[in-house]
Amino acid sequence: MPRPMTESAYRSYFFGKGFADLGATIAGAFANNRRDASDLWTRGRDAWVLGDNLIEKLPSAWWVGASLSVRVFGTLTTLGLTVVHVLILSLFFGLIYLAFTAVLAFERILMLVRGFVSVCPHCHTRLPLPVYRCDSCTRTHSRLIPSSFGILFHRCKCGAKLPCTVFTNRGRLQSQCPTCGNMLSREHTETRKQFLPIIGGPQVGKSAYLFALTRELRDSVAPRLGMHGSFVSPDQERAYNAVIAGIDHGVPPEKTVQTLPRAFDLLFRGPGRPDLTLYLYDPAGEAFQRSDELIPHRFLDYPSGILFLVDPFSIPEVRSRYAEQLKSNLNISPSRFPPDELLTRLINVLEGQFGLSPTAKIKVPVAVVLTKIDAFRLEDEIGEEALRAGGATTADKTEQARRNRLITQRLREWDEGGFVHRIETRFATVNFYTASALGRTPDEARHDPFAPKRIMEPVLWLLGRSNALWAGKPPRPRAEWFVRVLSTPAGLTAGVAALAAAASIGVGAIMLRGGSLGAQAPADHRAETVVYGRFGAGQARSESAAQPRAAVPPQPAPPRPKAASSGPAQDTPAPSRPRPAVPPTLMERPQPASPTPPAPSLPRQPLPTAEECCRLFVKTDPADAQVRIMNIAPKYYPGIRPGKDVVDILVEHKDFVPKRMEVVMTDPRQDVWIRLEPKFQYLTVEPTPSHARVRVMNVVPPYEDQMRLPAFRHYDVLVSAPGYQDLRRDIFLDEYDKRVQVVLQSR
Repeated sequence: MPRPMTESAYRSYFFGKGFADLGATIAGAFANNRRDASDLWTRGRDAWVLGDNLIEKLPSAWWVGASLSVRVFGTLTTLGLTVVHVLILSLFFGLIYLAFTAVLAFERILMLVRGFVSVCPHCHTRLPLPVYRCDSCTRTHSRLIPSSFGILFHRCKCGAKLPCTVFTNRGRLQSQCPTCGNMLSREHTETRKQFLPIIGGPQVGKSAYLFALTRELRDSVAPRLGMHGSFVSPDQERAYNAVIAGIDHGVPPEKTVQTLPRAFDLLFRGPGRPDLTLYLYDPAGEAFQRSDELIPHRFLDYPSGILFLVDPFSIPEVRSRYAEQLKSNLNISPSRFPPDELLTRLINVLEGQFGLSPTAKIKVPVAVVLTKIDAFRLEDEIGEEALRAGGATTADKTEQARRNRLITQRLREWDEGGFVHRIETRFATVNFYTASALGRTPDEARHDPFAPKRIMEPVLWLLGRSNALWAGKPPRPRAEWFVRVLSTPAGLTAGVAALAAAASIGVGAIMLRGGSLGAQAPADHRAETVVYGRFGAGQARSESAAQPRAAVPPQPAPPRPKAASSGPAQDTPAPSRPRPAVPPTLMERPQPASPTPPAPSLPRQPLPTAEECCRLFVKTDPADAQVRIMNIAPKYYPGIRPGKDVVDILVEHKDFVPKRMEVVMTDPRQDVWIRLEPKFQYLTVEPTPSHARVRVMNVVPPYEDQMRLPAFRHYDVLVSAPGYQDLRRDIFLDEYDKRVQVVLQSR
């Protein structure tokens, strides 16, 4: 399954909206400054136009000067305050980015030190990060790490708060492989890992070796080292117990038939020791007969060591020597695949996956194990009996060196010198061993348990090279390595350099994000004000500025009658000039008393306020869900006037998944419909025959009809009945009750 390209989470304010708000604030400040200067200029122009004489025109100089002052000094003041504003926010955002960088760096260091590696046990892909599922709505999150969606937590689209670091317990969430889609456990993602593939041709005894090795690790080695070994998967443990029960009664395990294996995942825990997950791979021998079938074996990309099994009877010299005994003893099945051909194909795959040249050394350690030495007294010829009988030389510094010399000498005598030379020249570290996975030749007449011989020596050598835990060393305090590293000059220098690098990354992020302020600001501030700022004076100014002024023709005044008087005649003052009616934006002046009717003026349309429009009605399913508006203090009620352009609505119910959404208030009556998804649904399985037993394997409570289970999850249902074949199905419980009919097939 491909990794999703989008994240189902809300981006953090400091990585998106914060910069947009900063850009909008700066653009708004300069727009207000320009608008104020324009208003003052308009007043000065109106004073000049309406003045009858020089005295009346003098105020226009004041308004024009004020306009120029605002345009010059106001712009400089706004620019200075903008610089201060940007510096303060840059410092604050810089601290946020430094915290983000530090958390991300410390998590990477912690995962590196503890050896946390995510590997899918199904498709064997090594994962940089698994896909996590929200525990409320099951949405997938492919980048649940400290990022632009959050430093310690991400906010899912459903409103749930999800941890995104190992410090905040990210492992509690369900995870799945982004390649094959199979579910992973916490042990697959947050434990130290070791990987041990068992390589060998058909009939070499890999399956018997795998089960005997697993038993020894769990029952003997782990308790001796103060640990407890267990299976990560219950299915693997059931299969293992079934095979071990047969081994205890003299029944050997069946051969592997899958060319692409499913790993045996063993978890080892002990007081004072970090958890360790050991992957044991057992591919079918047929997978090594063709090189193209080895390519899908991705576990060869990251082995801790290679256990290379060789059947002595696959060597032509040995098989011809014991030809008569092999014909008479049909319980011994010799492998027909030559070890040198198997080695050649293995080296070709490793060269391609590691990008090595044909002469380069492969640094993966290899333990070559000759199996089936219990047959025909091979123990006396090449095993420990022969090792004790042979003498030591000056070149044999250790017992393992003596063993290597004895086995390689015997292989050369069997015309396998080319195999020895090739494996010693291509691999940097090689040791040779002999072992018997069963301890004796299988016999249908015998039912006593098998007793393996010396199967752990090569395994402990391989595992101990990459983890000192298998050498039996006492656990050290986890912080000791940190103190010891910082106590050296080189370690202290490296720590200071790491902090300086983190600071540089944070400053670089600030500069990169700060350079996009202008791009994130709205292109047309006036249009933005009309859409989202309908309750402020900004809209009135924008609309009036956008509309042209209506020209009103001058109205002639009627003749003024002379007043009658009993006294001497007086001069009648001349009628004043007719004045044009001015728009509301011009400066109004007191007019002299006159019976002349006032000139018509443009009507002023009042703007609605937040209290007069935009009532909010939220309808929910279920109807009794609780509605809250998170960005205002008053409680919600139908028809509430939030007084906000954008409202943040949260709907909750005890039996449903909460939902949170933002709504832009655009209509006088804003109707919102929100439907919640249920937390629980009911599962009913109707088996045929009716007496069949139904079990839900991944939940604790026993199954019952109309079983109440959390919705939007997968359930592993097993139906079984005596005389019928077991049937196992994966059932996804969605938003509706599920009724499943199952028909079992008779055996």
